[in-house]
Amino acid sequence: MRRHKTFRNADFCRYPWRQKEIMIEILWRDEFTCQLCGSHRHLQMHHIKPRSQGGDNRKDNLLTLCRECHCAVHHGNMPLKGMNILDR
Repeated sequence: MRRHKTFRNADFCRYPWRQKEIMIEILWRDEFTCQLCGSHRHLQMHHIKPRSQGGDNRKDNLLTLCRECHCAVHHGNMPLKGMNILDR
């Protein structure tokens, strides 16, 4: 597998799930870019449908966000609804 220069900016150790290859696939799909602000730093996976509400780690339920946007989404300061990133 090719190694992308921004792998060092992804927060791999934050994820306890075993399927880190899914995270890598999502990073490649989203071009190592936060889907809200365009940042390439401190990338994390966001579950569109939370796991607590039955969401899972399928590719269509995951989105690449930077740490700042991820926090903003979870605190309700940046809603995802109505944004074209969900229309994949």
